[in-house]
Amino acid sequence: MAKNKENNLQLRQLLRKSGSKATASRVLVLHTLEKNKTPVSAQALNDALAGTMDQATVNRILKTQKQKG
Repeated sequence: MAKNKENNLQLRQLLRKSGSKATASRVLVLHTLEKNKTPVSAQALNDALAGTMDQATVNRILKTQKQKG
């Protein structure tokens, strides 16, 4: 459990460093991307997060993070 909290803290710091707000949705998207060992398509990410957030939210987060680097 402590490892999970530490990971969330690191993801939040990464988001803030890029100039983004560290929202729960953004942290969840990054966590989902991070736990995959191979590149993930936007569609696969949307499928993995279905029921948690809608496709528009995932796509908006991806677009924002791409712009911010």
